[in-house]
Amino acid sequence: MEHISNTFMFTLFSYYFVQVSAMNNPVHPKLMEQIGKELDIGITSVGIMSRALKAYVQENFPDANPADSRYYPSRMVLSNAMYQMRNRLRYSKIDELNVDHMVSTAC
Repeated sequence: MEHISNTFMFTLFSYYFVQVSAMNNPVHPKLMEQIGKELDIGITSVGIMSRALKAYVQENFPDANPADSRYYPSRMVLSNAMYQMRNRLRYSKIDELNVDHMVSTAC
């Protein structure tokens, strides 16, 4: 029983350690821009987004350390970043300006 308890505690510790380290080390701003571009294309899967970002990082940041969570975020951090970008794009002021322009030219 003690082995199960230790395993559980290690898993719990690992989970919270990843959460705290992700809060202290946010996703690189260029990656956030790329997440927005990928969302515009239609990528909504975290796995596919992760592969696309990995290729982007290898191409644009060849010296990035694979252990650096700013360039290689965990699936949970990536999911949260995708959610944030989706909401930013959804409530963007630029879209409102475009709609106002289209309405004024149509009338």
